[in-house]
Amino acid sequence: MTNIKKQVVARYVAPALTGVLLTLCQPTGFKVDFGALAWVSLAPLLVSVRGMKPIDRFRSGFIAGFVHFLTGLYWLMYTLNTFGNLNMASSLFVALLLVVGESAYIILFTLAWGWVEENRPGVPMALAVSVVWVAIEFLRNKTPFGGFPWMLLGYSQGNFPSVIQIADITGVYGVSFLIALVNAVIAEAILAKRSGKPLPLPGMVVAVLLLMLTVIYGRLQIARVSALAAKSASLKVSLLQGNIRQDVKWDEHEEARILGIYRRMTEEAARNGAELIVWPEAAVPFALVRDVEGVQLAMFLMSLNTYIVLGSVDYTVGADQRARFTNSAFLVTPRGVEGKYSKLHLVPFSEYVPFASWFKFIDKITKGAAGNFTPGGEIALLEIPKGHLGILICYEAIFGELVRLSRKNGANLLVNITNDAWFGDTSAPRQHLSMSAFRCAENHCYMVRAANTGISAVVDPTGKVLMETGLLEEKRLDATVRIMPGSTFYSRHGDVFVGMVSMLALAGLLFEIITKIRDKVREKKS
Repeated sequence: MTNIKKQVVARYVAPALTGVLLTLCQPTGFKVDFGALAWVSLAPLLVSVRGMKPIDRFRSGFIAGFVHFLTGLYWLMYTLNTFGNLNMASSLFVALLLVVGESAYIILFTLAWGWVEENRPGVPMALAVSVVWVAIEFLRNKTPFGGFPWMLLGYSQGNFPSVIQIADITGVYGVSFLIALVNAVIAEAILAKRSGKPLPLPGMVVAVLLLMLTVIYGRLQIARVSALAAKSASLKVSLLQGNIRQDVKWDEHEEARILGIYRRMTEEAARNGAELIVWPEAAVPFALVRDVEGVQLAMFLMSLNTYIVLGSVDYTVGADQRARFTNSAFLVTPRGVEGKYSKLHLVPFSEYVPFASWFKFIDKITKGAAGNFTPGGEIALLEIPKGHLGILICYEAIFGELVRLSRKNGANLLVNITNDAWFGDTSAPRQHLSMSAFRCAENHCYMVRAANTGISAVVDPTGKVLMETGLLEEKRLDATVRIMPGSTFYSRHGDVFVGMVSMLALAGLLFEIITKIRDKVREKKS
């Protein structure tokens, strides 16, 4: 291969390949699972940027990130174009803004690792890569507007239960750390072979041992948690998937038809002995406890003599006579409406617009009251006779810290209500489900998930999806779940692991800064 061809491969082909692999290892909607690709996904980028100048690393990181997020978040263009009243050109522009913004994290990764490589060559490559990668994933969760931790590397292993059980200690970041470490060892072995140097046997041994210990721990935990579940109280649930198109959800002419679907499915579920019936997010096209139609619906649901969780808009009118809307979930019991949880983590540029005066050019995606939502005040559990329900509305389920607080506060069954109609028949609903399911492995808790157009599902305490519906179908999903006692290290203590990793990365940075300052002072004195 000529030098020019080698440069093209290193500068463009290899980082683009990493971008493709990072997307393929996530849920794609294909019948075949490509999660195993995660273990080699970073290797092409790591090999290609070895020894590059910072500007070249910047370019490679941008290419990898741009390809990854463009192919992984392509559904944004569909959502913006179909429901955001934006033409295709405007949809592409707005989507590209997010893609470029997310690409910055991959750029930061290549620059940070390159900096370690240049300034601290004694630091093992596997340690440097895994620490930097996980610290940057954590940063993605903590950025302005609430973060966007979509498609983290660890989520690729959702179909490998033995691998993800360490999440009950480390959260999803522990799985990402292990994958990044294995990728770094593979890349280091390739580089050693090219240069004729000995293989990095210590790193390879550590990687193999960590992977073996992870799988052994995972299998032991699966057996233990399964045995605990078998002894726990059971609960018959019915999840309702009405399959209401987003463009008709708030159409007053469709109101009777929408209510008819859910009333019929609810009656069927009640006759079938369901102890808990779950409707999706914003299932009713009015405010359940404020509007006349809502009060009438609540009275009907009370007559079924069971417990029902359903999503509805709620609002209060303040002293300034302005209505403040919340995206809420209500618990209807045989005695009335006895509980409410209002969504804490709102979707930016959809349920609210950050710095609205700056972004007037963006047409809000949602309709009706949406776009003007106010976040709820606190985590509130909904109580049923057999347990405590931790409610997660829409993409709240992708934030491990929020979910683990619900579990810590006493939730022993997770209930995720969502409206993924925004995504249509794309890979986004499956990506969303895979991230939501991870919360079960972190907290050893069942999850029942009712989605307007799918995918509705039942997930066990190890993160395994036991039952699921198809996309864009009207379906009632009946199942028996368990009310899980106890909690996990992650539930009780949160992101201790990623905090330690981030502190290690920060300490390394501060040490290097202090060292450079000290050296400059010495130079001046001499």
